Amino acid sequence: AAVKAPNERITMVHRLSEMLRLDDRDEYLSTQTFADGRAAEDGFRNLTSFTFDDIPCWTYHVGGVRVERKICMGWEENTTAVLYTVENLTDKPCDLEITPQLKFAPKEVALQRLDQKFIYKGGKITSPDYSLYLTSDAKVERRPGKWQLLAYPEDEKDGRPERGLAGSCCAVVKTVKPGRTEQFQILFSLEPTTLRGWELMQQAKMRMQQLEESCGLTDPMARQLAKSADAYIVRRDSTAGKTIIAGYPLFSDWGRDTMIALPGCCLSTGRFEDAKSILRTFLAYEKDGLVPNLFPEGESQPMYNTVDAALLLIDCVYR
Repeated sequence: AAVKAPNERITMVHRLSEMLRLDDRDEYLSTQTFADGRAAEDGFRNLTSFTFDDIPCWTYHVGGVRVERKICMGWEENTTAVLYTVENLTDKPCDLEITPQLKFAPKEVALQRLDQKFIYKGGKITSPDYSLYLTSDAKVERRPGKWQLLAYPEDEKDGRPERGLAGSCCAVVKTVKPGRTEQFQILFSLEPTTLRGWELMQQAKMRMQQLEESCGLTDPMARQLAKSADAYIVRRDSTAGKTIIAGYPLFSDWGRDTMIALPGCCLSTGRFEDAKSILRTFLAYEKDGLVPNLFPEGESQPMYNTVDAALLLIDCVYR
């Protein structure tokens, strides 16, 4: 969640632990390794397909039950919808139990101490610092607080922490009767909102279609790149304008990176108003002929530690 766009980003929901409960066994759909000795969640073994047609979609098959998961986000909203379809072809009911694992900590932080306390009540998860609205058309159950110590073997390779904590305080449970197909949704948001996950998905698809049609490109690969570039053109609250983020999940909008990316992300795709807004965003902090490589965040000052960003900006104005 970008509590102050684009750089003050908080990891609210770290992951979803997903358990499919059948008559004869329980099977994970989620995948996670742990640093406290517990057995890993091995849901990847049940994954049968992944597709990305503007919306990511995972499909799992377990003992006659098919589970489909889609995820979409509200444009320029701190809102994420997780959409499930469960097809039960067995002769016994099944339960899909989803437990949000929470952090409520800055994006780059791996929690090492039990400093947070999560409480779920009335569709809202609260901690001392933040609140998160959770709504679902399935059953939401309040649970005793639990912590997991997760392993990050890939992060460890580049010097980041090898482990970190995530906590839970509630679970979403959906029961599907034999021979039935059911759909349900979970919505996470920083703002109180009515349940509209499927509507969000349609809006996201329509937005992608509009971007594809308005980019003025005919090659299928170029049209796909025009849509993909959209994820990096973001709002900057401090200037009430647009900027380009250098990457996810950690990177900010740096002067050099933004000016290198602007011609491809904005000019070649026909997004000229966004290009002008981005240039004005950086010129608002011009100093002695330089533009910032890093913007001021909180009490910190802008960092003017790039020479070529200003030259690249002039080139962007020329283009």
